[in-house]
Amino acid sequence: MLAIIPPKLSVVVPSYGSRSLPRVLESLLELGAEEVIVVDSSPEPPKINDKRVRLISVADRALPGRARNIGARAARGEYLLFVDADVLFTPKSFEFLEAFLREPSDAPICGTYDLDYEGDSAFSRMHNLILRHRFGGVGQGQQRGWSSSSHFIIRRELFQEVGGFHEQLRTHEDNEFFLRCEHLGHPVVVHSAFTAIHLKAYDALGTLKDYGLKVYSGVRARHRHPAVFGLSSAQVGSLMGLNWLAGALLPWFLLAGLSSLLPWTVAGPIIAALFVSPVSLWPNVLRPLPLGWKLKTLLLWPALGTTIASAYVLALVSAGMRRLKKALIGAWDFFVALWRITFKTGMPVQIINFVTAVCNLRCTHCFYKEALDSPNPGELPLDLLDKTTSEVGPLLWYAFGGGEIYLRKDLPELVRVIQKNCRPKVMSVPSNGWYSDKTYESTLRILQEMEWGDFVLMISIDGPREVHDAVRGEGSFDRAKATFRRLRKLQDLYPNFNLTITTTVQPDNAQHFPAFVDELVRDFNPRGISINLFRYHALEHPPIPEAVLEAYRLAVLRYEEHLNSGAVPHYSFFGSRVVKVKDLLQKELIYRVAKTNEFVTPCTSGTLSYVIWEDGRVGPCEVLSDDIGRIGEGASFRELIKAKQAKTLRKWVDETQCRCTYECAQGNNAMFSRPMIKHLARGVVGKRRLEL
Repeated sequence: MLAIIPPKLSVVVPSYGSRSLPRVLESLLELGAEEVIVVDSSPEPPKINDKRVRLISVADRALPGRARNIGARAARGEYLLFVDADVLFTPKSFEFLEAFLREPSDAPICGTYDLDYEGDSAFSRMHNLILRHRFGGVGQGQQRGWSSSSHFIIRRELFQEVGGFHEQLRTHEDNEFFLRCEHLGHPVVVHSAFTAIHLKAYDALGTLKDYGLKVYSGVRARHRHPAVFGLSSAQVGSLMGLNWLAGALLPWFLLAGLSSLLPWTVAGPIIAALFVSPVSLWPNVLRPLPLGWKLKTLLLWPALGTTIASAYVLALVSAGMRRLKKALIGAWDFFVALWRITFKTGMPVQIINFVTAVCNLRCTHCFYKEALDSPNPGELPLDLLDKTTSEVGPLLWYAFGGGEIYLRKDLPELVRVIQKNCRPKVMSVPSNGWYSDKTYESTLRILQEMEWGDFVLMISIDGPREVHDAVRGEGSFDRAKATFRRLRKLQDLYPNFNLTITTTVQPDNAQHFPAFVDELVRDFNPRGISINLFRYHALEHPPIPEAVLEAYRLAVLRYEEHLNSGAVPHYSFFGSRVVKVKDLLQKELIYRVAKTNEFVTPCTSGTLSYVIWEDGRVGPCEVLSDDIGRIGEGASFRELIKAKQAKTLRKWVDETQCRCTYECAQGNNAMFSRPMIKHLARGVVGKRRLEL
């Protein structure tokens, strides 16, 4: 056993039906690591009798990325060594790890396959040589954009910082992870000295199946996450790519010759050249192969090239069909929204959903803080929200409220349910930014799985550090700023991610506006800034202080200047110009109501917009205390909004010319209330400025 310091190292082995697992574990136990963790999701878990191995059985099928993440969360070591269940360590592997742990590196370190394994077949050796050519380093180490995760070591803190593996990718989850590492400033290093034996045996059919699956999955992954995989090429190389193309073309020229489409005087030399083209790989890529094995790969090459080309084309067709299907569904969803807006059936285009009342802070201006002090604030269960949102159907906007939303442990699953049922064009989440790790990891998971629309994350900043901390709690400014900076790097990888700031003008910070708007633009560089006005907790309330109103007016006007100058891009999605104008009109309506209590436009709350509270109550907005019922108590959502109580409330809102400064309601009014359509249109074509 080597003198590796045990507490430094945790070994994680993802496994599914691996026959070689006992042999691999026997090798890994020689490391003397603090722990060896096997994460297995096989129908029949492996029998492991050694107490030094911890088995984590997963009930449902866990893809490699998810299995590695589960093991990493359970690990205690300072460093994580990930080893596939078909990778066997050798004395050379141990020597490298011993040296590494004496003088560790901050970079992720990947290894290569040993080519001296006697159990290799011709096709297994060919596969390993191609991988070494694509991913392997030269000499002691080489930085690469991506590599293979068959065996690699990484600091546990760095693994958490990057966010772990993509759990939904069937293949190429390792490439995606390493590309993210590189984007975050931690490029992977491949060490030729860090070798291990690949025990997976390939025959001809297995080789074709493996390459076909990986090419198909790889192309699909690139189309799903183009910004991530666009950080690096596929690392095939021109020589390898041309040879695969030659293999794919060979059957077609052979068919052309046999069918007399081409004379043999033309087809014959082309066929011969295409057939022998893989010989060009012998001096470099396939050099270690014995001559007999090289000839075997030569015979396989046309089938391999054809398989790769076919998988590539099928993946492109599949991706194209997926885009067409999404476009048709998206067009239908817009039609549904237009129908609801035009005919005012009571079905919404917007939902504000308070998914939790749990919060770690008690902000001075929070209208909701009484609920936060409740001994049992509660959260609606996922299955009830699944049922409710399936009744709601397509939406333009789904806004989360709370509470600190990122304290909800199943937030990514909740977003997945809403994506499936409502396909909103925009989903928004406010956060105080206190929990950097939770916020980053949950946001990353959400972005990796989002199929529809854009995700807007609004970090709350309510003044310079001293003011913000006085409003929200000591240390909250620095935490929010650190979280914002960490999340900002994800915008480059996920174009549908819009990181913004929300700030509330209130008595505690009014004196800092409008200058604080300049500070937010300069120091945070957000995609947008939502400037909110302090409000009371009921429709009938004292007037808002004049100093606060004036600060709000000046802040909004200053923000308009930044928008017009291009200093703030205001989101990245299609239709963002309309949303920009809508947001400015919203501020104008809010100011006029707060200033003069005038009726500015009919309210669409309870008609196009509803609030679902964390205890299941459904209401028209956050201001009115009247509810139309409670989900989960017999009636469906559709039944609630069509019931007499809802109709009575809608009539009351209309007849009393109900008005308030509630941002979500006035945003909806600015966009969909009939009197505001002309103002919205003038703003979109650039002929209208704020009237404050």
